[in-house]
Amino acid sequence: MRGCIAASILALSALALGTWAQSQTKGPQGVSINTVPNSYIVKFSEEPGSIDWEQAVGDFMADMQKVGVSSRITINFTEVIVAAAITFEDQYVDQVAMLPTAAGLFAVNQASLAPLASSSEPVEQPPLPMLAHTYTEVSRVHDELKLTGKGVKVAILDSGLDHKHPAFGNCFQTDGCRIQYAHDFIGDVSSGDSTNMTGPGNPLSTCNPHGTHVAGILAGNDGVFKGVAPDATLGIYRIIDCSGTTTTSAILQALEQAYKDGMDVISISAGTPSGWRFSPESTAVYNLRKKGKVVIAAAGNDGTENLWTVLSPAVSPGALAVASVDLPQYYSYYFNVTTADGGITQIERSGHQRELPPLDIVDAPLVGAQDAQGGADYACGPIADITEKNAIVLVQRGTCPYTTKASNVIAAGGAVMIVYSAVKEIVGGVSYDQNLNLPAFSTSYEGGQFLRQLVSPSSTGSATVNVDMTMHSFNASIPYQVSYFSSWGPSPESDVKPDVSAPGRAIYSSLPQEYGMYGLMDGTSMATPYLAGVAALLVQSKKFFKPTEVYSAIVNSARPILQTQDQYFSAAQQGAGLVQAYRAATTTLHFQVRALATGYTDYLAFGATGDEKGRKFEMTLPVSNRASGAVQLTLSFVPAISATAFNESGVLLPTTQYSTAAPKLTFSQDSLTVRGHSQKDVKVTLDLSDIPSSNFLVVSGYIHMRVGSDTSKVVASVPVLSSAFKASEIPVLPPKDSAYPCLISSDLTRCLTGDKVTYTMSGDSFPKVAFRIQFPAIRIRVRIGHAKTPDHVTASVTENSYLYNQRNMNSDNAYFYAYTWNGKAYRSLKVENTFDMGDGDYVLQFWFFSATGDVESTMWVTPPFTIKRDATTSSVNSDSTENPGDSTSDSEEHNGEDDD
Repeated sequence: MRGCIAASILALSALALGTWAQSQTKGPQGVSINTVPNSYIVKFSEEPGSIDWEQAVGDFMADMQKVGVSSRITINFTEVIVAAAITFEDQYVDQVAMLPTAAGLFAVNQASLAPLASSSEPVEQPPLPMLAHTYTEVSRVHDELKLTGKGVKVAILDSGLDHKHPAFGNCFQTDGCRIQYAHDFIGDVSSGDSTNMTGPGNPLSTCNPHGTHVAGILAGNDGVFKGVAPDATLGIYRIIDCSGTTTTSAILQALEQAYKDGMDVISISAGTPSGWRFSPESTAVYNLRKKGKVVIAAAGNDGTENLWTVLSPAVSPGALAVASVDLPQYYSYYFNVTTADGGITQIERSGHQRELPPLDIVDAPLVGAQDAQGGADYACGPIADITEKNAIVLVQRGTCPYTTKASNVIAAGGAVMIVYSAVKEIVGGVSYDQNLNLPAFSTSYEGGQFLRQLVSPSSTGSATVNVDMTMHSFNASIPYQVSYFSSWGPSPESDVKPDVSAPGRAIYSSLPQEYGMYGLMDGTSMATPYLAGVAALLVQSKKFFKPTEVYSAIVNSARPILQTQDQYFSAAQQGAGLVQAYRAATTTLHFQVRALATGYTDYLAFGATGDEKGRKFEMTLPVSNRASGAVQLTLSFVPAISATAFNESGVLLPTTQYSTAAPKLTFSQDSLTVRGHSQKDVKVTLDLSDIPSSNFLVVSGYIHMRVGSDTSKVVASVPVLSSAFKASEIPVLPPKDSAYPCLISSDLTRCLTGDKVTYTMSGDSFPKVAFRIQFPAIRIRVRIGHAKTPDHVTASVTENSYLYNQRNMNSDNAYFYAYTWNGKAYRSLKVENTFDMGDGDYVLQFWFFSATGDVESTMWVTPPFTIKRDATTSSVNSDSTENPGDSTSDSEEHNGEDDD
């Protein structure tokens, strides 16, 4: 799955003599993530379930007393991770991080999660069949195999559940009720404090509809509406509060409780964008897999943010990370358009503003927005007066904000606004940045073109529109697409992440009764319970006894989706492809590759491969036949589209770019016969000789297996992925002509240029550095040198505290890491050997390590600065080359060791 991290690095005690911070970072559902002040998770090296955990905690607390740090342990984790939630003042994080009794120290994240889309003003919707079941073979599993999840215990880690909804039997923990386990770890309003749990019993919250929607997808049953595993026994573990917030502590508590309650399958549609398998959540999930539990986790909704954006714990090798796929059919709100000849056309639309009343529009005239000077229909300036009463105004998307368009429509006398796009894209909602009493919704490209003809000057008749709050099924203009919002992998170590895809676009499922009973949501949050339901069906079949067997069945039976006529979507975007439940439940072929340091995988990942001579690489693919009779297989390879996150200058791009360059893959034998209940190995050779490493391409494809000479039916496929560049060449930092890194002002608002800066090392007058990283950095080292000899190391500032750093997002160029140095340094990894650097002229050296951990990929040296502690003022140049953005005082710690 990935190469191992150098043990010699991770074995060192962590030390940091400074403070890291990161301005608010775009989170897994499009909002913010912060660290909770003074709250940390300390990991220990003991195995979960070990009786030695008390000794480990005791030794650590004794060390804390030795260094004089006052602290309090609030929660001990012992079942799926040996760790503790601990509170102490942030200023002591460097001393705590270096203690030899701590295997890793992580700040407690507080992440805000929200669905990408949902119903508008609550209006009761009827139960409708799940359209996805046809395309995922779930219907076939229900009908032919009679598998419904009965007897399988499934944990849902989310925002709670409306147990009074008819899809869940209007019961709780009574005989025959499917909801038998429940626990609340977050409360209605999370303070971020790890002690803020309301205790066992009643996470039956309806203040946030997310959890009820997720539970319906997995196991709802209202007669007409049926989830994937409608007879599964449910454990409801509330980790998301009313506002959509979760914390690291809540996630860990819920994972532990789910294990204690004997859950077979765990579904988690939440996570933090740490991007590494070493986070506490990812470590816990990996241990759960080793303990026989199946964990399904959302990959995330940062698909517009380029590569390496899969969440933790989805990035863990213990989880199946789920991407989202758009299916050929979906439910949507709609409106009817009646033309002058009496014809009626049904057109899909998005929801409208939740704060406005439900739509009930009868025979409203349709008009086009025309600028007062004539021509364009963007409505970005005054538009011609609308004389028709209660008119619906057609406006083109783009050029200016929706609020501007709506204000001009209101001024002209319009009653409703329809927004269309001139290019084919996803139908999205219309939102305002202020309260406006104008309902607005968007429509599809095809719908917009139809409407545009009706309002064009050449149109010979009038058209009217009828709108209400009902839904209808529509056919997608392009069937089978990876959802635009679905997060990209691979993992920083080139693991195949996400692992597999499931339906996550416009999913119709249950909502709390006050939200309308049923409605639509988008996101990998929806794809996750769908796949968890499939896993429950496989567990019920009694054919798969280990998580690795369930994972192999799901991954290797999935259907990869074509992006072009002859190339698939990248495996770093769709994983193995769309889940096929029937094929997974009936497969007798298994492919479990032994990957260094991570156990078994269901794919071939060659990592950052450019370092090997000749750029040809070989792996072994074991093919196991669990049927009684022999099977003859024919092997072939079909490439996927290649992807890069960088331009030719090594600058991280806003969105992923594609290339038709494809790897060559050959087999030691193109066909083989595997006897019953036996295994046969195939040597697989990957050739990247024709792909320049300078393009930083992530290449992938799929090994297809067919029975005998029958080329019409693929019975199994194995994803293949490689990074076609050297790990040492990855541009962790932007090019040198970028604004970052830079010394920044004391208020963190501007880069400093010009004359040398003087710091008094008091108040806010400390050296501060802002930088952006374009690729997840496994380690950041900071050292100090004299200004006269900037390349010579005088002392260390931090060596191993800052591990497993996520890359910066592109959605706002102000997002950056900030480091403040407090003037202390050391010459050995012991607290007692720290000292204050004297006054003088210095530089800070920043060393950034790529995913391999043993390659010094980038070094950056600050401009010279002066420390003068007896100065009364700090001379700070007022020139500004860049606005780094607003800072927060929250520290973003990335510490820990690999105890997987």
